[in-house]
Amino acid sequence: MTSEQQDSSSEAPEAGFDFDSLNKWLLLLTNVGVLAGVFLLAVEIRQNHEIMQKGEEMRMLEASHIDVARFTEWRKNLISDKEVAKLYADAMTGKTLDEVDQVRFNLLCNDLIWAAVLMHERSVVLDRQTYEQATVTWIKDGLASSPAFSECWQELRSVYVLWGYEDFVDLVEQP
Repeated sequence: MTSEQQDSSSEAPEAGFDFDSLNKWLLLLTNVGVLAGVFLLAVEIRQNHEIMQKGEEMRMLEASHIDVARFTEWRKNLISDKEVAKLYADAMTGKTLDEVDQVRFNLLCNDLIWAAVLMHERSVVLDRQTYEQATVTWIKDGLASSPAFSECWQELRSVYVLWGYEDFVDLVEQP
């Protein structure tokens, strides 16, 4: 072989496939796939977190409704049972109670305070908007279904405004 033939053979491109270039492209595609997988995993984790958070909010709203029902039951006892109402009135006006009535009154107060504490706890855990939305819906349903409830609301709405709940009253009275 002459030197001319050797020079031309060393400059000639290799016959066959360029594996180095293919490996670089495959590595790039693999890295893009890994990044896409990590991104999709992050999106899924975020969605799961949001679903769990909404589920917890729903659980807290349900618990709040139970608290309200407990408070309502307490008030119904005062309304429907003259003996319980008299016991409550006597204790609240400072009349001396015998030992049995003192225990009964303490149980009444415990129920009332516990219901109030639980309702407050729910309002603190839930964001204010969610809690108000549930409460506003409950009041609107009552206004729509009961003329007596509507009368009660009209009598009490100014008290709520005085207590600083004007925004809440506005939400209830919006169509």
